[in-house]
Amino acid sequence: MAYSIVMPQLSDSMEEGKLISWKVKEGDRVHRGDVIAEVESDKAIMEVQSFKNGTVKSLKVHEGESVPVGAVIAEIETEDNTEREETKQSTPQSEPKTEVTPEPKKEKPPKPKQEQKPEAKTETKPQHTPPPQPQKSEKIASHTSLID
Repeated sequence: MAYSIVMPQLSDSMEEGKLISWKVKEGDRVHRGDVIAEVESDKAIMEVQSFKNGTVKSLKVHEGESVPVGAVIAEIETEDNTEREETKQSTPQSEPKTEVTPEPKKEKPPKPKQEQKPEAKTETKPQHTPPPQPQKSEKIASHTSLID
C-alpha cells in the first residue's frame, strides 16, 4: 500500500515550501521517524520525517523546487503485511519454559522498637491545695515559745 508524504505547513503563514535536500533515494528502506527530507519555509529549514515503515517508491519533487503546502513530495510503499509477518517471526510463538524455583523467604530481622513518643502534654492549671494544718500540739508549742 502506498503512503503519500506531502509538503507540510510549518507555519501559519506558509503557503509553499522549497525542497532543500532529500535524505533518502528511491528504493531506500525507511522506518517511522526517519528524516527523509529538508524543506524551507518562509521562516526556517525543517526536517520532514516518515510516519510509516516501508520502502521509498518515488520522489515527486526535485531538490530546489518549490511546491504548495499539501502537495505530494514522495511516496512510500508501506509494509503493513510484511511488518506483521516480521513481527510474528521475530517474536517466538512458544518459548521453552524454564522452571524457576523461588528463593526461600528470608526472615526479616525484627524492627527495632521505636521509642514511644511522649503524649502531647496538655497544660493543666495546678490545683490549689491548702497548706497542711499543723497538729494541735505543734500549735501550742509555737505559742509557748513566743511567751517565753
